[in-house]
Amino acid sequence: MRVSENSADRLILEERPWVFGIILIAAILGMCALALSSLMAGNIRDALGALVGIALLGLVFWGLVRRTFVIFDRASGSVTWREQSLTGLSETTHPLDSILRADTEESQTIRKRGHKPTLRPVLCLGVGEGASSMPLHSHYTSGAGPGRTVETVNAWLAARG
Repeated sequence: MRVSENSADRLILEERPWVFGIILIAAILGMCALALSSLMAGNIRDALGALVGIALLGLVFWGLVRRTFVIFDRASGSVTWREQSLTGLSETTHPLDSILRADTEESQTIRKRGHKPTLRPVLCLGVGEGASSMPLHSHYTSGAGPGRTVETVNAWLAARG
């Protein structure tokens, strides 16, 4: 996640899947070109196959491309998750006081020997039996990104005094 604002009163993290969206759009356009060229050549079977591919890629785009914003606001005492997709906007708000810290969560998939784990940043809520964690976004990634996000959130939370 990228930090779009980091002030004493507000921290905004955002995830905009530009690369994934652009790759899907390019694949859809490529399939459109294939469908049109097949149709113009009179090959109905290939054109129908390309149309099925267009539909499947469109469903993937519709279901997976989402903009996510996590807004930590000291003034209102809240943390708000906003997720915007083609289906609309969803928003969840929690009290800022319920956030203990940020941490990383490792994917439970089996990984091959020598490969780095895939992680995602999560917020730890509550203590004891009521403790839970809330992921900042749905997917896991490798690299330093989740760790940097966790460091940024924990530094901002520690500054609350």
